[in-house]
Amino acid sequence: MTQNNLLPDIWTYNMLINGFCNEGKLDEALRLRSEMENLKLLPDVYVQYVINGCFEKGSSSKAFELVDEMNEKGVKPDAVTHNVIIKWYCKEGKIDEASKTVGKMEESGFSPIVLLLIL
Repeated sequence: MTQNNLLPDIWTYNMLINGFCNEGKLDEALRLRSEMENLKLLPDVYVQYVINGCFEKGSSSKAFELVDEMNEKGVKPDAVTHNVIIKWYCKEGKIDEASKTVGKMEESGFSPIVLLLIL
């Protein structure tokens, strides 16, 4: 797209990143994430796609790095992103972190998804 002087919007990036994550092409998803940041596009739901994709492909260290980076940049996770993070903290046995995230989530006015609580 950029070759034709068309700049993708945040929605387009989100869909491309989600597609790459679903296909297990995390390097491509992360490349697009960097491209978005270079264009000064604010993070959106792509964060949950990339975090979840990293976890699903066995790269939990990268996923947790992205969570830390989000926090450092002041990016506020939405309800779905919170739930993705909580789910994976639980699967990784990081129950204290999951509990802290539930607290942050509730402070932000969100509620954990009921199905998540019975993991």
